[in-house]
Parts: sequence; structure tokens; C-alpha cells
Amino acid sequence: MATEWGRTTVLVHDMDAARDFYRAAFGFRTILDSAAAADAIADGETAATESTRVLHLGFTGSDAGVWLVQAEGGDALRVGRQAGAAPLGVLYVDDVDASLRKAVSAGARMLGPVDSDATSRFARVRDLYGNEIVLAQPNKRKSATPKSATAATATPKSATAASRSAATPTKSSPKSPPKSARPPQS
Repeated sequence: MATEWGRTTVLVHDMDAARDFYRAAFGFRTILDSAAAADAIADGETAATESTRVLHLGFTGSDAGVWLVQAEGGDALRVGRQAGAAPLGVLYVDDVDASLRKAVSAGARMLGPVDSDATSRFARVRDLYGNEIVLAQPNKRKSATPKSATAATATPKSATAASRSAATPTKSSPKSPPKSARPPQS
């Protein structure tokens, strides 16, 4: 089985308000909303009871996403600051400008203008509770050798391989958040 990220826990004061915000601002959908599924989060160290509500949000076609967890006791002080000065997460989007408008119209607070680096265009926003979320639109990968140059110098056999390779779409996405989204180095 391949390894893939499942969920990130986000502490909140109001699960319904947070659910509504994440759906409107970022396009999340509700995957699971059930008190009966509390055992799904009990891992031996988590104090889950039958009354614990599980609210799992994600995206269409994937179970990866966030678990919204009602902050109780001392955890209430961590709401909005659980990642410290670093972003809580990075969402890769097709259109950073449209995604930013959508997030702001849903109540996200913009932390500056859209910026860019060698890997992407990105914007930083704060969610309902103050967590920083980075919206990143990866740059398209550009071929080092133009197709016309490859075809002009290739033998018939390698030209066929080159055209198959050029016709195969590739997806490029940065492996880490944009430079300005990373926490400062000490």
C-alpha cells in the first residue's frame, strides 16, 4: 500500500462555524460528521468517547483533509495558533486569484498581496480562528528542449518515443511551501 497523508487536526471553538467557513472559503466537503464514529479517532492516546463528534472535511476524490476538533480545557488556548508562526497548511489551487477572492468573500483575512517565487504564485490568508493557510498555484513545468528541436534532430525511432513522451502530461507541484510561506530559519 502506498503511503499518503490522511488528515490534519484543526482545533476550533465552534465546529459548525468552522465547517461552514472551510466549505465556503476553500471548497472542502463533509466526508464524515458523526458522534458514533468516535472510535475512528481513538488511537490509544486520544481520549475519545462515544459523545466525541468527528467532523472530517476533505475534497472530492480524496479522503485527505482536516479533522475539526472541538477545543476543550487547555486546548482552547491553542486554537488559531497550533502551528505557531508557521502556516497550518498549503492548498494547491488552479487559480490563486479566484481562490483568494473566494476565501476572502467567505471571511478569510488576506495577509498581503499575491506573491510569487520560482515554484508558484501564492497568497496567504487567515482562517476563521487565525490559522494561516497558503493558497499556492504551482507554475507550469516548461520543457528544457522545445519539441521542434527534438523532432528535428531525432531518428525515426527516437522521434516516436519523444512524441509519446511529449504527449504524456506531467503534473508539477512544489514539494514544499513557497519560500515566503516557510517559517524563518534560526
